[in-house]
Parts: sequence; structure tokens; C-alpha cells
Amino acid sequence: MTPTTVAPAESLRQLQHALDRSRHGRRLQRLIHTHEREVWALAVVHPDLRHHLADAAAGLTDAAETGRLAPDAARATSQMLCDLDRFGTGELRHTVSVLREELPLPRGGSVTDLLHD
Repeated sequence: MTPTTVAPAESLRQLQHALDRSRHGRRLQRLIHTHEREVWALAVVHPDLRHHLADAAAGLTDAAETGRLAPDAARATSQMLCDLDRFGTGELRHTVSVLREELPLPRGGSVTDLLHD
């Protein structure tokens, strides 16, 4: 990942490391990487999306370290998914719907629930 204009590189590396530790996390990474170029292109055009991506990455990184997602990070993650659903192509919108179904974090779950194997 190279989106230093979107989120701090260290946050993204920590999040990627947390996802690498489980089979389900690696599957989520594959879903995200499938649309990586489109997401970064949208982030360049839409400053709000860029801000939500940065907040979500930082919040998810903190959640990976603490095991719980803070309410403001959950809101940023939900808003990021809404932005991607609104601005993305049909394929990206489909992936967003899959992520919404599979991500327990915005609904108050733990990171352990997300990264179960």
C-alpha cells in the first residue's frame, strides 16, 4: 500500500500486519486489494473520502492493538463504506456490501470476532 496522502503509512502497516495473522483477515485484504486503485483514485477526487479513510485506518489500527473499536472509529469506518458505496463502481459497491455483512466492528464486535479463523 502506498497511500501516504490517505493515511499514515505506519497505521496502514500495523493494520496490514493485524490482518495477516488470520485466514479471515487475509481474505479481507484480498477484497480490499482488488479495488485498491479505484479507492485511491476516488480518494484523490473526494477529500471527505480521503479523510474518512485516514480516520478508519487509524481507528482500525488502534482496534487491532486494543481489541475494541472506539465509537468515533466505528463512525469513520461506516462513513468510509458509505462513501465508497456512493462513489464506487458496481463491483466496488458489491464488495462494500460484502464487507458490511462480514464486519462486526461497526456493530460493536471485537477485533477477535473479525479476525476469527
